[in-house]
Amino acid sequence: MRIADYRSTVVRVVRRGELCRVSVHSRLAAAPPGVFAAAVRCVWDRLDRQAPDPADVRALAAFLRDHRAAVPPPTPAGSAAGRHVDLAAVCRSVNARFFGGQAPVVGVMWTPRRSFRRLADCHPEAGIIRVSRLLDSPRVPPYYIEYLIYHELLHLVVPPVMRGGRRCFHHLAFQRLERRFPQYREAREYQEQMLLSLARAAR
Repeated sequence: MRIADYRSTVVRVVRRGELCRVSVHSRLAAAPPGVFAAAVRCVWDRLDRQAPDPADVRALAAFLRDHRAAVPPPTPAGSAAGRHVDLAAVCRSVNARFFGGQAPVVGVMWTPRRSFRRLADCHPEAGIIRVSRLLDSPRVPPYYIEYLIYHELLHLVVPPVMRGGRRCFHHLAFQRLERRFPQYREAREYQEQMLLSLARAAR
């Protein structure tokens, strides 16, 4: 068993042949015995491919909810100024246009590497948004960068919901708000085409 900082799960079980690798969220390191026992039972339920006991799920959800503020946020690092796109300016504009400037964003920055596996992410507890440096290009349409920032700002104002002991971030209410972005369809189509092109180039 190992400890990890997952974004949307409490217990993760990965099967590899006859072996299993079990990971639990780092917040459980400070859990009382009853809560940790609930996590262990959830692991066994996963191994047996059974649904976890609702009481165990509620115990884990309550503990994580009460101890969320105790988790230290990541330290902001990086720059919002790219070679072609200033993320800070984009974020201010999107925040003002769609959230009245009230989205609690603390910082926005480019990632150190040109990753295409994760184009953008955010840490809600810290209010930090990161965008892949791969998108710092004049070939990327401005509306797509705005869409990514809009999507991540939504995570700062729309809380996740608990489902089966896991935090669901892209639930139905979130998706309805996401589709309000004026160029939502164009942004999604551009993203699919871009990822397909990158996948072909990587072969």
